[in-house]
Amino acid sequence: MPDESTRYAGNIPPVHFKCATLGKRLCPHLSHTFAEPVIYPSEPSRLLPRPDVVPGLERLAATMPSNLKIVYGCYRLYGPRFTALVVKLRKKNAVD
Repeated sequence: MPDESTRYAGNIPPVHFKCATLGKRLCPHLSHTFAEPVIYPSEPSRLLPRPDVVPGLERLAATMPSNLKIVYGCYRLYGPRFTALVVKLRKKNAVD
């Protein structure tokens, strides 16, 4: 960040809180995570495109015409309140 602050960013789309809670209970993969679902932040966030080739898409990128502008992924940059919540939860769930 230009102002030296830290912001949480994620490349996974948000999921409804109730769906995330149900998924954590039913999915064999999610049921073993330390992370708990949290309510999506009510503060503004920004969706940022990623035009560089992300790992795993190199073969696909090689087949694309060089004159095309392609977005290979994107991530959401969250605001300071949600970032503070993520930092707090990560400290709480830190494994020594």
